[in-house]
Amino acid sequence: MTQHARELVEALSDQEALLERMLQVLDEERRCILGRELERLEQQVLQKKELFLALEEEGVRCAKLVQAMALELELPEAQSLTPVLEKVAEPEKGTILSWQRRVLELGSQLEKRLALNADLLQGALQTVTGTLDFFARIFNNSNTYGYGGNLVGSGGAQPRIICREA
Repeated sequence: MTQHARELVEALSDQEALLERMLQVLDEERRCILGRELERLEQQVLQKKELFLALEEEGVRCAKLVQAMALELELPEAQSLTPVLEKVAEPEKGTILSWQRRVLELGSQLEKRLALNADLLQGALQTVTGTLDFFARIFNNSNTYGYGGNLVGSGGAQPRIICREA
């Protein structure tokens, strides 16, 4: 196995470990959302940011290794792994392909869990917004047709409701 191929396998392995850790963080984030544990949720969000930065760095590392392999195999125009793998020997090709499949599979799981958590957060925010709107309507006088149902104060007495039905 060439040096660049070994480094690429190592980089894909590192990416796999980061993706698996990210999936664990997203699972914990979902539990925090459902349990309304805002402090732990904030910690999970911070971990998620750190992991996304690490994943981005690994992605750049993999891209550089693919370019190095392309130059080594005299394919300078190759921008992705697919054309490079066509010229790689079979044992290396199979190893790299299996790691690539695993990383892509984990990436797909990551997208699904991110979407699920986003939906949970959006639903929670819609509930909070609806509740706030409800209380805003109760506590803020709003004019109705004929001003029926408004709270009216009479000097120092308790407010009372005006009912204009006759």
